[in-house]
Amino acid sequence: MFNGAKGVNPYFFIGVVVDKNDPIGEGRVRVSCFGVHPTETSTSPQDALNVVEREDLPWATCINGTFGSMQTTPEEGDWVFGFFVDGRDAQHPMLLGTIPGTNTEDWTA
Repeated sequence: MFNGAKGVNPYFFIGVVVDKNDPIGEGRVRVSCFGVHPTETSTSPQDALNVVEREDLPWATCINGTFGSMQTTPEEGDWVFGFFVDGRDAQHPMLLGTIPGTNTEDWTA
């Protein structure tokens, strides 16, 4: 998947979890990524044309690197970091972890 010769390199992001109700129960979440997915509150007219609705965001797989049996799914409103496996196409996100103490706004409203 990470084929530098073909120009596909992972693209890292920070974002906020906006939906954790995975319809197939695999513990995935939807993340609005800062700088990748403009929000409804964007002030730029260009951003307003590119708003990605919550239901159109791709499902992100949560990677559990603890090697334990307990897997925790981030809560809505949690800030997370990860990467897109498909690079800047930004359709296949993987979460590496959460960023504690950074959420100061209600992004899920």
